[in-house]
Amino acid sequence: MKRIAVAAEGETLDSKISPVGARAPYFLIFDSKFNLEEVIKNPFRAGGGAGLGAASLLREKGVDGFIAGALGPNMLMSLREGSIKIYQVQGITVEEVLQRLQKNELEEFNSEIPSWQEEVQPKERFKNRTLSGLHRFRQAWKKWFGLFLLILFLPLTKISAVCPLCTVAAACGMGLSHYLGVDDLISGLWIGAFFFSLSFWFIDYLEKRKIKFILRDFLVFFLFYLLGFLSLKGFIGYSSNKIFGLDKLVFSIILGTFVSTIAVSFDRMLRKRNQGRVYFTYQKVILPLIFLVISTLILYFFFCG
Repeated sequence: MKRIAVAAEGETLDSKISPVGARAPYFLIFDSKFNLEEVIKNPFRAGGGAGLGAASLLREKGVDGFIAGALGPNMLMSLREGSIKIYQVQGITVEEVLQRLQKNELEEFNSEIPSWQEEVQPKERFKNRTLSGLHRFRQAWKKWFGLFLLILFLPLTKISAVCPLCTVAAACGMGLSHYLGVDDLISGLWIGAFFFSLSFWFIDYLEKRKIKFILRDFLVFFLFYLLGFLSLKGFIGYSSNKIFGLDKLVFSIILGTFVSTIAVSFDRMLRKRNQGRVYFTYQKVILPLIFLVISTLILYFFFCG
């Protein structure tokens, strides 16, 4: 290997290997003779999209080997696309891991499963994921608070425009999400719910005015989603931005639609059981938000970075 990067807790050789790859405090880069060439303070440690960002940085640096305690699916996928060899090591220093590498004592990580999901050292893995999760939550609260207020406010407003609003809002939302470093899995989830909400609102608008035509509901949904996807075409189609073989944005928009459908069905079921009445004020709004927030947390802690 010509250049090797090590995810480390500090800037020196006696620093411990970082238990997480994408959110490591530092990346130490060594040449083929294991001389330290560069120390990089990880700019992607906080916020969303750490996996893709860190992997892209290492690829730009010409790294062809990477050592860390564990990797998430996004970073694993991106490093693999760059033909970068991956080694998983925990609990030792940078100097010790380089000595092992020189002696060919390190085994390349070849599993398609993210390394933190491997059934090795379960107690340590649980500890690492818990600490990483708490760190993510703190950063998410700081960075996304304003964005979440905007998203949560949207369903409560009376929207008077239709297709143009959907298109502009989706594009602006994605631009803002990328600026804030929010992972496409998260922003796409909420955008999918936004498309779904606007489609339902417009169908209700037509229903109240007794406007009916063949395949009305289907055509409304098709039009809103078509315009929405067209507005997002600049964010879709990157080979390194996939999950389960699908573009992450496309996947999460579909997921957001599915979650919204489940939430609406659950609301209707509760109303039916309560003789057409709601159990609490704003039930129709609060239930979808609860479903979306839970889905957001699952995606963020288990699939982002």
